[in-house]
Amino acid sequence: MRIILTLKSDLCAASGLGYATSIDTDIVYDTNTGLPYVPAKRLKGCLREAGLEILAARNNETDATTFYELFGVQGASDGGKLNISEGKLDYTVGKEKLISRSDVLNTLTTIRYGTRMEAANNDASALIKKAKDQSLRAARVINKGEALTFDIAPLEDTHFNFLQECCAILRHMGSNRTRGWGEVECILEGTPITDTCGQKNTHIYESPEDTKIASISYKIILNEPVISSLLSGGVGCEGHIPGSMLMGFFAKQWIKTYLNAENAAHQDPDFMRIFLKSEVKFGFAYPSFDEQPFYPTPASVKTDKKKEAFFDDANSGYKTSDTASARLGGYAKIEDCGGVKKVTALNIHFESVLHHARPHDRAIGSPQENNTAASGAFYSYIALAPRQQFFGSIVGKKNDLDKLVKLLPKEATITLGRSRTAQYGNASVEWITPITQANPAPTTIESNKIRVTARTPIILCDSYGTINPSAAVLAQKLSDILGIKLSVDRTFMSDTIVAGYNAAWRLPRQQMPAIAAGSVIVLNCCEAGAGQEVEPPHFIGLRTGEGFGQIFIDALPEMGVLCKTKTVDANVPSETEFSKNLLKKITDLKVQRMWEQESIGLAKKLIDQNGLPSNAQLGRLLNAIHGKYGAVSSKQELDEVLNKEWKDKKKLNCVQELCAKVYALKPEESEFYKDAEKDYFYCLKTVIRQLRLERRSSDE
Repeated sequence: MRIILTLKSDLCAASGLGYATSIDTDIVYDTNTGLPYVPAKRLKGCLREAGLEILAARNNETDATTFYELFGVQGASDGGKLNISEGKLDYTVGKEKLISRSDVLNTLTTIRYGTRMEAANNDASALIKKAKDQSLRAARVINKGEALTFDIAPLEDTHFNFLQECCAILRHMGSNRTRGWGEVECILEGTPITDTCGQKNTHIYESPEDTKIASISYKIILNEPVISSLLSGGVGCEGHIPGSMLMGFFAKQWIKTYLNAENAAHQDPDFMRIFLKSEVKFGFAYPSFDEQPFYPTPASVKTDKKKEAFFDDANSGYKTSDTASARLGGYAKIEDCGGVKKVTALNIHFESVLHHARPHDRAIGSPQENNTAASGAFYSYIALAPRQQFFGSIVGKKNDLDKLVKLLPKEATITLGRSRTAQYGNASVEWITPITQANPAPTTIESNKIRVTARTPIILCDSYGTINPSAAVLAQKLSDILGIKLSVDRTFMSDTIVAGYNAAWRLPRQQMPAIAAGSVIVLNCCEAGAGQEVEPPHFIGLRTGEGFGQIFIDALPEMGVLCKTKTVDANVPSETEFSKNLLKKITDLKVQRMWEQESIGLAKKLIDQNGLPSNAQLGRLLNAIHGKYGAVSSKQELDEVLNKEWKDKKKLNCVQELCAKVYALKPEESEFYKDAEKDYFYCLKTVIRQLRLERRSSDE
């Protein structure tokens, strides 16, 4: 199901930014490919306004119910059933071939100029107007004739019909929509779905072999920006995807697929066990490069001021206390390469997006100065940029994982994070490994010491029931699990706050102190000898179902000196093969402009020569080109028209000679350029206009 938006006039979907000093109002476009697009919030807001027009005209209670189900209620936890993606031009087909961003923008967009008019001589009643000083503004627009496609989630019959009416009403959008820009035709394509409520419970009952602990790994590629709110509840965006996002998605799909609509989910024993009692662990999805996940850099990894030397202070034989150092931070991968520990750092890309809500009073066309919801509030979001990959895993009983896998095809599209019904959150998910046994590899204890690294925040509760994020509590918990008495040797820790928001309750979650991701705790094994093997747990502490408490236990490294190799980006390779339609457009425009410049140069050379047609003859030639004797589409047809128009052989030869000189500039046709005949007439008209201009200049 999709919406096709065809531009009947130029459209300015403003980004709120400019381009250096040449463009005051720029549009939204892909920074890698240069392809313009229309953010989903723009279209959804315009469709909502169209829906309000329907409600005002019909005043029907049924329409009002459908409207709020479709678009949601302001302040509600559910954003409505209309889930829409950004509008894209259909010009990409695959990978490998690149066109420069400037070529794409120059072909699909135009820069329009405008100025403010004021009364001459400061006389408001004067009929003569002039341009106001310093009011010239430039705006980039998407060329008319282009068509953008918005994918939308399937809708039931009632919502589909109402949205179809909203699309039929929508006629204008974007900036300057009352001044000729932004005229559009909006068409909803697709078939409504039947109501899926009331399905029978189709649980798969457990068998003994299905109760073993297993895991499955997944990969997420962001198709749109994703707002991954800070775990602490503050303003900002995390550099990873918390397990609670995946958990919420699967919980919603579980209710749709396995439960009857009238049943409360918490009364279902399987739902209670998997989603509420943390028997299935939805791990965090961390950024990746070259199909390898990058975890929070261990806090014990440090670097000097110049970032030339790298050390791991967790090693007992090396200290940096005599060297000015700082934590490396961020995300990194540490690997053993022939006895040398190498560190590869990862850059996470974020983007800042600005929004203005329309005022409640629809008679007001733009937001007012006071930043309130009623007058058009201003919003800014920081989000994970698209085209980044994230890897994670889900751990639980094999039977439970089987059920979860059936909720999602091998490759599927899901929505994550905030504001995911429009413009944000669209991502592709792919299972990258089958369900396998999840027993962690045994760790050999060397030198009676082990190292515990927190890959996600750890929420610990001591023996008194108090939340206590301390190394001593962690050592006691691990001692109970491993059956070995452990004590704290040294720590490289920091604390954080874990909060969140429960959408079902519409309440903030309890704030809990936790050991921050990347913290390192070195433990002494008081009763274990060298060479003993232990099987470490995957998770420890509270809220493990949401991915908290994931730890990695390994032997303490012997070397403290590390070698940094490089810094890489989390982006998916952005090579894009554009469709032949776009390649043809770009080639046509380049050749046409080149031919146009050569034609202008030809006109300037000919102006001083004798034997040129007079202005009257040039006017007759223009009329002939414009179809005085019918449509003219080839040079042969033009020659026939010229023979009809001129009976005087001398004048005819003069005109034909001018046409032949312009035709001689014709470039060679190729796979992507086959419009030489059409461009010939354009360049011929350019020569005529230039000759007239040169003559007028010489007369003055």
